[in-house]
Amino acid sequence: MTATLRPPNMGGILDRAIQILRERFALFAGIAVFPGLAQLAGQLSSVHPNPGIAVASNGETAFELARYGASFVFSIANLVL
Repeated sequence: MTATLRPPNMGGILDRAIQILRERFALFAGIAVFPGLAQLAGQLSSVHPNPGIAVASNGETAFELARYGASFVFSIANLVL
């Protein structure tokens, strides 16, 4: 049996998309979680205790640089995802 190929109309495209979504709901739900996790990780990386002194130690400076770097990476990931 051979099927003729024809371009689908808009209704056919939407019907097929909903059919795929129903068949693989866990996959789509899992993919949808990633932007939220990236945003949560970015927010959690920005929460830290304030040193409260004018001169920061080497560890605090490294932590601040890591926080800014992680914030940048998570922002870019959030935009992409």
